[in-house]
Amino acid sequence: MGADTLLGIARSTRRTLGFATTGGLSTGAAGAYAETTFTLNGAFNVASGSSAVGYSKYMAFYSKCFVLGASIRCNQVVIDNATTVGLVTGVTVTTNSTSLGSAVAAITNGMASWTVEFNLPDRARFDESVDVARFLNKPKVLDDPQLFCTSGANPTQVVVAHFWMQSTSGASAPINAAYGVEVMLDCVFTDPIPFT
Repeated sequence: MGADTLLGIARSTRRTLGFATTGGLSTGAAGAYAETTFTLNGAFNVASGSSAVGYSKYMAFYSKCFVLGASIRCNQVVIDNATTVGLVTGVTVTTNSTSLGSAVAAITNGMASWTVEFNLPDRARFDESVDVARFLNKPKVLDDPQLFCTSGANPTQVVVAHFWMQSTSGASAPINAAYGVEVMLDCVFTDPIPFT
């Protein structure tokens, strides 16, 4: 049996892993822009150095993880805005891990869900999803050396969700918002590590 079969482990395993976090965004100053990012094809480090739940356990058996697709849900609420200032907020998916810089840039880059909010307790919810192969125009994700995670690093080619907000006037008060984010990643673990 061992002549043509790996013993004790499947050659690959496909699983959906989850990631969730909470936090806050603040414009910091009048008219300012703020964002936080989530790596949609990086199960090793989805955000702030945190992996998808269960990732490290699977990586004890496999040396590579490819993310075929992902979805992100962002729930946000304005928590303190004493002025009558509008807030443009949303989620944009890009291949750029640096800040988009403004609401206008975030919207005009495409793959964006956004809305305008007003005063507390105004709230918004955004849902975005991405098929990595279609988004990057790379039909064979599992053959691409730029698209796998390891036990210590994300892929070199990333797909990033930018969760952002920007106040719409020059009023003096910053706007603060609380958020909860959930990311679901469709993962294929492959290249089994030999047992010793």
